[in-house]
Amino acid sequence: MRLRTHVFRRSLATFAAVLSAILFIGNVPATADTYTAVISGTVTVPGGVDVTSISVNAQPEGAPWTWGGASVGADGTYRIENLAAGSYKVSFSGASAGVEAQWYKNATSSASATPVAVAEGQKMTGIDATMVKGASIAGKVTVPAGIDVSGIYVSASFADSEYSQPANTTVSPDGTFR
Repeated sequence: MRLRTHVFRRSLATFAAVLSAILFIGNVPATADTYTAVISGTVTVPGGVDVTSISVNAQPEGAPWTWGGASVGADGTYRIENLAAGSYKVSFSGASAGVEAQWYKNATSSASATPVAVAEGQKMTGIDATMVKGASIAGKVTVPAGIDVSGIYVSASFADSEYSQPANTTVSPDGTFR
């Protein structure tokens, strides 16, 4: 009798383990790649501007972070891959190239940018931008005779934002800057 009880318990434990495994495996979510959307386009720049210094970023609508980004190639094209389905605000920046930053459809801020919606697996093309040259500031620092200007920097930042990143430049030996 003792042997039958032991065999019954072992069979019951095996059956419970197999049933648990089947139920567990049946509830595992699919592992399909859901980051398959693409946003791409062409960036046009004014003469004398290096188009490869422009960067493009996709920011999920309503989120403060960037989800994906790309550099612009020598032919002016970019491609942001591995995006989840959703709505994105696309920004184009190139301060180091001397062009003004902008958002898709020439918007000046994320708040006014036109969202770009992509579905899973969608390849959204034609999200283009035409960059414009930014303003520049030039001048001359005048110092008393005998003072070396080589350690002087000129900095400019937005007047309406205490947190804006300033643009800096060094002063030339003759005191000029741009």
